[in-house]
Amino acid sequence: MPNFSQFCAEFSEKVFSDIRGLSAGREGILRMGYSKTETKVLAYLENIALNYGLVVRRDLADNLWIRLPSEGAKKRVISGSHSDSVIEGGNYDGLAGIVAALACACWMKQEGIVPLKHFDVVCWRCEEQGLYGCRGYLGLIQPQDLERRYGPEKMSLGEGYSLCQVNPDDLMTGRPLEVLSDIEAYYELHIEQGPKLDSLPNSRVGLVSGIRGNVYHRAIRIVGQTAHSGAIEKEFRHDAFVALSTLNVRMVKLWQDALDAGEDLVYTIGVVNTPASASFNVIPGEVTFSLDIRTLNLQTRERFYALFKKEAARIEEEFGVQVVYDNPSYIEPVKSDETLLNVLVKSAEQCQIPAIVMPSGAGHDAQVMGQNGVPMAMIFVANQNGSHNPKEAMRMQDFVAATQVLMSALEVSLNSN
Repeated sequence: MPNFSQFCAEFSEKVFSDIRGLSAGREGILRMGYSKTETKVLAYLENIALNYGLVVRRDLADNLWIRLPSEGAKKRVISGSHSDSVIEGGNYDGLAGIVAALACACWMKQEGIVPLKHFDVVCWRCEEQGLYGCRGYLGLIQPQDLERRYGPEKMSLGEGYSLCQVNPDDLMTGRPLEVLSDIEAYYELHIEQGPKLDSLPNSRVGLVSGIRGNVYHRAIRIVGQTAHSGAIEKEFRHDAFVALSTLNVRMVKLWQDALDAGEDLVYTIGVVNTPASASFNVIPGEVTFSLDIRTLNLQTRERFYALFKKEAARIEEEFGVQVVYDNPSYIEPVKSDETLLNVLVKSAEQCQIPAIVMPSGAGHDAQVMGQNGVPMAMIFVANQNGSHNPKEAMRMQDFVAATQVLMSALEVSLNSN
């Protein structure tokens, strides 16, 4: 698709540049969900769509929908991602999926293509703070969600809703805002956010086999005994931090054993805190830490979580400490729709774009859609410097290659019986 490739590169470079200007922070991007900045970006995208003759609307969660309509069709195919960012994040996380889908829609409209099914580009709001745009669309918002505060100004979700004239009652019914059974496919293009694709010389595009689920704790405590660091010999200590360090070393060994056995697994302790009274000359009597276990396989998740609790019990005995658990949270894994994944594989082959099949470790709007019965599949683009930081980067040639795969897949899904 040489003509589409050129159009995609020129169209996307301008959109990325313009939106960077609209949402620049001090070092990176500041595009908080339901903020004035995110609203301004959606208005910009809406204006592009209208200039190409596409149809625009907002749902009751204020997500933006851009349609390339069919004639008399009831079924639809969706592609898009989220429009917000983390504090001082990158410009491509989420936005890449919107721009890719919009480039496809504008190209088809420009070329006079009328598909057999409606093609909807979706711009989900406020994904980074809890997938609130997508969850709102599905009627899954909970009363406690309204108190969630985020961003540099610590705006609550409820305040964000008020700013955008969203009635939260409409999003708490447990029912989707629209009929989901008419959605035949949901494709989401996204930067990988990790180094795997960027480390490969040829395959710069990933086709996602599924999105890992997880069990996580925000604040597990190990309670030992606070004491003077100079006065207590090793055998008399109940050092909470040493207990945690030992536990972590053992779990990393068990994680490696699981990987060597061919299991899909990611294990992380991401937050560690000692009390405010901690000092260089005080043995830590308490430490609080987070736990995140992710995998595509439910049995693997339960087995490794049980191993963690078993090792934690051993630590209690060995160090004379107590492990106190907060309530765990669970997110179920979702496998990509087999038919759609096959469409993506064949599309990459047809476009002669090397691609690998790989899991997604991060959560996405596609995961929530898949959990609610919508057939979904994802495309990853190689990117540099991870994500959620100002140095996040993406090469335009990699983005165009991934968007070519998306365009080819859309041609199949939009025109199949």
